Amino acid sequence: MSIQDLPSGMGAPHSLEAEQALLGAMLLDAAAVPVAAQILNASAFYRTSHRLLFTLLSEMHAVHGSVDPVLIRDELARHGLSEEVGGEAVMADLMGAVGSPSQAEHYARIVKEKAVLRGLIEGMRQGLADAQGGGKSEEIIRRLQDRVSGLEGLTNQSVGGFPAIFAQPLSAILNAQDVPIDYLAQSFLERGAIGFIGGEPKLGKSWLALYIALCIATGTPIFGIYAVPQRERVLYIQEEDAIGLLKRRIRLLCAWLAIPEPEDAFFRVAVRTGFKIDDPRWFKVLHKELMGFHPALVVVDVFNKVHTAEERDQQEMTRIMGLFESLRREFACAIQLVHHFKKEGSEGSKRGNQRLRGSSVLGSCSECSFYLSQMQDGSLRVEHESKNPTLEPFAFRLEDVKDPAGGLIGVRLAYQGAAAVIQQSDKLNEMLGTVQKAYTEGGEGLCTAKALAERANVSENTVRAQLRLLEDAGKVRQVKIRPGGQGRSVTAYPPAEAADPAGEDGSATHPPRGDELMKQAGDPQEVGSSAQKPPFELIQEAGEGVARG
Repeated sequence: MSIQDLPSGMGAPHSLEAEQALLGAMLLDAAAVPVAAQILNASAFYRTSHRLLFTLLSEMHAVHGSVDPVLIRDELARHGLSEEVGGEAVMADLMGAVGSPSQAEHYARIVKEKAVLRGLIEGMRQGLADAQGGGKSEEIIRRLQDRVSGLEGLTNQSVGGFPAIFAQPLSAILNAQDVPIDYLAQSFLERGAIGFIGGEPKLGKSWLALYIALCIATGTPIFGIYAVPQRERVLYIQEEDAIGLLKRRIRLLCAWLAIPEPEDAFFRVAVRTGFKIDDPRWFKVLHKELMGFHPALVVVDVFNKVHTAEERDQQEMTRIMGLFESLRREFACAIQLVHHFKKEGSEGSKRGNQRLRGSSVLGSCSECSFYLSQMQDGSLRVEHESKNPTLEPFAFRLEDVKDPAGGLIGVRLAYQGAAAVIQQSDKLNEMLGTVQKAYTEGGEGLCTAKALAERANVSENTVRAQLRLLEDAGKVRQVKIRPGGQGRSVTAYPPAEAADPAGEDGSATHPPRGDELMKQAGDPQEVGSSAQKPPFELIQEAGEGVARG
């Protein structure tokens, strides 16, 4: 048989008898459920109704630790799926299709083996179609490798549903070659990570989520800094905003980025479909979409719209996040869930992952998240949280891009640099003014940390921390002086542009007084002029290294 003769779809190897026997074992004995779950997942079943039943049985066991056929029947009726499964008669047939629940592992392995064979066939078919369609060889090979890698994971030998080799020698870990982190956007978003884009309502979460999605789908560096190694497929599920608003935002962002709108092959959207992750029918629809489209990133906006569970209930949220986690594991896709913070003033930590509305389970499930808060100057501070190296907090500003006539032609997310520097910029400007005034009035001797602390009426530790930032920004510098030319030298922090008279040992002994400084600097108004500039402009002048942290 030639490769052209490969069967289409899933009309390939399967065993309905093994599927029925496995489900029957799970219905008869709850202990068979975790055994089966260790070997396969719902996608391994050939018949749709069998997938549905397996999902319901697994979810019930996860929540209650048991399986009740009556509750399963009620759950099917509640979702209007009784007819799809075949009714009570079919469930009775399933329970009679197995000799002993102890054979569940045997049946599960048969079902899995057939699924692996179907996967191989479908992978070869898809690779052939892509190759004949003129796709790039590198991408076709990568997709085939991804698919085969996933199938290899299904064929590992195990004992009783568990890995045959549980542990390995320490030297095997220590001597193993380090595997670099696989990033969708370098140092910004990891491949296969699940997380949140959280913040107060109407703060800009959806703008940031859509912007990240567009950058990933078009290979555009995020904020012009975080490189996107290659274009990747993105699935965008929008359940809050109308299609008109989404369309407008996409076009405004693309106009600012000066990029074409993403190609259909790299960007798919679902807008206000009523999707619910905990509805088995919708879960099946999403699973089928992921199987066919194979996105590297799935964005869900907004989290509370895509489930029917109680957000404050720990068990409920564990179940919901488990559903997303199962998809993440199966398809190796990153998932970003847009979600709201608790109401302002709610008790608890100010860390982003603990401010998410609902159960603390949500924050604990996060692997790569972005938490937004508004700063005094209107910029949006972003706290990056990751199990891999995290970024320093940074900030951006949502700004309209207008034509000469004042018409709106784009919206940009203007990167504002390291948020820590921006947050302190007002205080840094104030401290720089104190340094300049002390220097012009009395010389470097008054620019020691102790003297500046007395002038600013703050602690020396605060002064030293601010001086370090100003020194990094190139606004002040450290010099050693001997006040009065005698005794031990001390550290002073004059303005960066000030003269540096030094003694034979290199330490300043008679720094210029105010009148000398005025002669060197010219107009005295220019000496302190930088303090009148906008806070961020002052810090930004120091160089990109400090501004970007």
